[in-house]
Amino acid sequence: MWVPLIIAAPPAVYGASEHFENVKTFFVAHPNLKLLCVLWPLSLIPFSFLYTFIKSKVECGSISLKELNFLFNIIDHVVGKKSERFADALEEIQNKRNKPQANEIFNKITQPKIQIDELVSGIWQFFEGSKETIDKDTKIRVALAEMGIIHIEQFLCFYPSNEGPRSSEQSLKNDESCFSKAKKRRKMIIVNDIRAEAKKEKGKKCFIVTSAEFENEDGSLICYPVVIRKTKEVPYVISICASKKNFFKKNEKERYELILSRFSQRIALEYCLKTIKNKAKL
Repeated sequence: MWVPLIIAAPPAVYGASEHFENVKTFFVAHPNLKLLCVLWPLSLIPFSFLYTFIKSKVECGSISLKELNFLFNIIDHVVGKKSERFADALEEIQNKRNKPQANEIFNKITQPKIQIDELVSGIWQFFEGSKETIDKDTKIRVALAEMGIIHIEQFLCFYPSNEGPRSSEQSLKNDESCFSKAKKRRKMIIVNDIRAEAKKEKGKKCFIVTSAEFENEDGSLICYPVVIRKTKEVPYVISICASKKNFFKKNEKERYELILSRFSQRIALEYCLKTIKNKAKL
């Protein structure tokens, strides 16, 4: 309601100048304000689209306003960590008598490993926080896997940080592993019920039981590929596992996409930085 009024108010005031002599005199004396009133709606169009987008997501139930605010806070925190490194590097440069080398500065401000770890932690924090409205007793585990040509190579980081992955990398080197499927398809995979998924016939499932002790465990799973847009490669796959079946649901795909794409884009950026550093031998 308020957005259209805010956009329309200045042009309406200017339009009134044709009917009110005092208003007309005012605009004659302040020609810059006349231009501002004309350009005002154009300047607010991007904000209007952003407002409409956020409003539509909230109204359709894909993400609540509380979750959206929580998401922004987490990402702001991660960006803040990088900003601190830039500020520290600037302070160090200004205090040094000798001009530092470019590679020294680059290595100081770019710390892909630390930044990726912060982002994975952010994913875990988000789903840990949002589970309070669904089932606070559900256990959430998040991992980032480095992918090879087809299968997983190694886990790079995981949360909770005091608990390692429950399955070994070797046991997940399988075409029907959710990690392998997500990499091959370059699309997010949602498994509502991991026990039911594991029982599907070969070739149709996206989950494997890696140990007999896990056969009767319930749960749900999301595997989200980090795709480098230019090259189409998938260096990483994000895994989010919940200890309750139907915690993650396929019909909430749009919600998960909205959340995870924000983290994935930033992880992809850090991967590119890491690759540049390695190739350039900085």
